[in-house]
Amino acid sequence: MNILARFALLIGLLSAAPAYADGAASEIDAFMKEYDRLWNAGNMEAISSRIYRFDASDARATPDGLKRYFSALKDQGFDHTEYKSIETCLLAKDAALAVQRYTRFKADGSVMPPAGRQTIYMINRISGGWRITETFMADASATVTCTSYKP
Repeated sequence: MNILARFALLIGLLSAAPAYADGAASEIDAFMKEYDRLWNAGNMEAISSRIYRFDASDARATPDGLKRYFSALKDQGFDHTEYKSIETCLLAKDAALAVQRYTRFKADGSVMPPAGRQTIYMINRISGGWRITETFMADASATVTCTSYKP
């Protein structure tokens, strides 16, 4: 199944997921906050070893590939990210979703366009804990909500 088809399926599942408060969603929230902290610290080694688990075809799948990705962003003037909101939910026992809205800033304090960004993260529990396995960019005007499943 291609990425677009998986994303469409995921959005369809989200609208049918019942609301349920559980500890797993807060665990994903903490995981994403740690990811955000590591990203702004430029700690690509930690992100590569503790956060990301992408397919081999993704440029960010290896420590060197991730460093090149981040370096290219820095070459565009990137300095830091300010996070506006995050919504997390558990889709299944070992699968979660996070929707994050944010703005990237340059070293001179100006905004890296577009000002409003939104990324959807697929997160799976694999050996070693939770890992981001896929990301999807979404237009910042899109409304994506997420509620955890009831186990």
